[in-house]
Amino acid sequence: MTAKFVPKNTVSGESGSAFDLTIDGLGTKRTSISVVGRHMISNALLAAGTGFVLGLSLDEISAGLTNTKLTSGRLRRYFSNGSTVIDDTYNANPESVIAALETLASLPEGGRKIAALGMMAELGEHAVEAYPRIGGIARDLGVSLVTVGDDANKYGADHHFQTHGEAATWLSNEISPGDIVLFKGSRMAAMDQVMKLTFPE
Repeated sequence: MTAKFVPKNTVSGESGSAFDLTIDGLGTKRTSISVVGRHMISNALLAAGTGFVLGLSLDEISAGLTNTKLTSGRLRRYFSNGSTVIDDTYNANPESVIAALETLASLPEGGRKIAALGMMAELGEHAVEAYPRIGGIARDLGVSLVTVGDDANKYGADHHFQTHGEAATWLSNEISPGDIVLFKGSRMAAMDQVMKLTFPE
């Protein structure tokens, strides 16, 4: 059993995305997901496909997507000391880092947009190309890049720190109310620790 899953009339904002979900044979329903990033719509369509195969109705699929809560470290967005924090520390590969940077750049808030990035694990020979490419994309998007730890210096950021504490101290002194700060890296980079030191909850 196959079907097409098509999102139309998409509106993305600071609290997530809304779109008309059309599924062959079931119809169309306005659906929302409460997570930032247009690329997350693709993940929502994959989840919709699973629901379709399991025999769920369009209303059930839409409600499931609308009520989904992401686990910690997956584009979780919260506010601290007047700044917006985006916690995407669960893991990192080139595609997900680029998607996170594009999400950061697309947010409408008026402050600076800063990405604190750690290493991407297990890239092997691809690391030589991946890090500088992502650094260039960040610059093209107007995102200020801060990097932390081993291998992360290969992004070519203006500000690189070897330890979590050094990075958090610099960020704490540099960030102003209204700024938006993204934290991302592979699990072994432990960028969640930098985030917690910078923005204690």
